[in-house]
Amino acid sequence: MGSSLLYRMDLLNPTNFHKYLDNHPNLLIVVKLKNEFMLAVFHEDAISNKMISNQRGLIFSLTNRRCFRNTKRAVTYDLAHLIIGNSEIRIMNGKDKIFSNFGVNNGYYERNGYDVDVLLGEGKTREVEMSSYEVLEVFFK
Repeated sequence: MGSSLLYRMDLLNPTNFHKYLDNHPNLLIVVKLKNEFMLAVFHEDAISNKMISNQRGLIFSLTNRRCFRNTKRAVTYDLAHLIIGNSEIRIMNGKDKIFSNFGVNNGYYERNGYDVDVLLGEGKTREVEMSSYEVLEVFFK
């Protein structure tokens, strides 16, 4: 198994992150929040224009050591965002904030009784600042 860095958060680079991420399968997104919480997302499908992926996806709360799998759509293509599930995780191109709808009734990932606090660590707050994030392509042998 190996990996390759495809993209690292860079607020000074106006190039859309889709230039680096599209058409790569097995993406691992690792996010560090300014409150020191860490989370990660993995999905099998390659992101491509107008795609909706029903392949396997996982959201990890690295801080709380919890894992959540998708029950419906894993990823939805959007030109300005990385959208995981039904905005369980949403990162906007060129911004240092992450938004989460995790734990709402119409979510696409199992919540196992948890709400947004397990991922973002800010109570019921759904948008917090990120310190950084990286997107890697994972290679399996």
